[in-house]
Amino acid sequence: MKYLVQITSNVLYMGLQIASPILLATLGQDIILGIISKTAPQVNVFQLSFLFKPVMGAAILIWILPMLMDVINQYFITYANIF
Repeated sequence: MKYLVQITSNVLYMGLQIASPILLATLGQDIILGIISKTAPQVNVFQLSFLFKPVMGAAILIWILPMLMDVINQYFITYANIF
């Protein structure tokens, strides 16, 4: 049971490390688009968000994953040592 809890917590931690920069960038993008929506109501921000969010998320994921490869490899090595 101890190993199951350890593996589950490590997977959750690794997922948060991967997802948190993307979530923070998306939040920042929503704030910026909200400001644009209030200052220039002619701009259709709803349609712009459909274009920008996937592109920004993929770009940040491509930028972050090489930095996290050592962390991910270390997690897999510890998983292999448990069993």
